[in-house]
Amino acid sequence: LKNEQLISCTGEADFCVFTVPKNKDYVTINDICVGESLRGKGTAKAIINFLMEKYDRDILAKCVKDSTAEDFWKHNANKLYEHPSTKSIVCVYRITNTHKKLYKEELF
Repeated sequence: LKNEQLISCTGEADFCVFTVPKNKDYVTINDICVGESLRGKGTAKAIINFLMEKYDRDILAKCVKDSTAEDFWKHNANKLYEHPSTKSIVCVYRITNTHKKLYKEELF
């Protein structure tokens, strides 16, 4: 995808591929991966919190239905969408950034 960015929380066994769409109120996580040695230690949540703080937006995540990724999102986000077709494998989740700034500063 265009404008994808990549970050890692530890620089070891984790990464997150995301985009910051123009004129949207969210950051889209396209892929987030945490190695087994780091699971259960808050690594994915740290990445999510970093993105919310840096971009001052909600998080939107797409994942494969009935996957370990969906298990994570089920416990950390609200489901927005699941295609009604039984053949569809995509679900969309959203985490609301409760620490958004209430005002935007004017630069000019």
